[in-house]
Amino acid sequence: MPLKKIDSITLWKRSGVDKFSQSTFDDPVGIDVRWDELTQRMVDDAGQDFVSKGTIYNDVEDQISMGDRVLLREYLVGDIDHGFEDSLIVKATRVDRNGTGLKRLDSSYLGRAT
Repeated sequence: MPLKKIDSITLWKRSGVDKFSQSTFDDPVGIDVRWDELTQRMVDDAGQDFVSKGTIYNDVEDQISMGDRVLLREYLVGDIDHGFEDSLIVKATRVDRNGTGLKRLDSSYLGRAT
């Protein structure tokens, strides 16, 4: 059975870096996921401690990656640029599979940009 997706978020996929070594992003898209506003201490892939501001659960492979930016859709009121400033960055990800290995659940842990 697929994951019951009950929350909508806005996603900016990280597309690369500019000449100033700043991240660049694709245009925002809305996607349906599960969202949990659980705060927890985490360690990112670079070994840095951070406090996760929420977790996104998704069953679509590679839809959300480290470095992407996300925003809960209901916080987005008309001005997409202002929404980007309020967005959270994906700081860590994890993939879990069920016992048969056929079903996957991607977890993305969110933090503030530093």
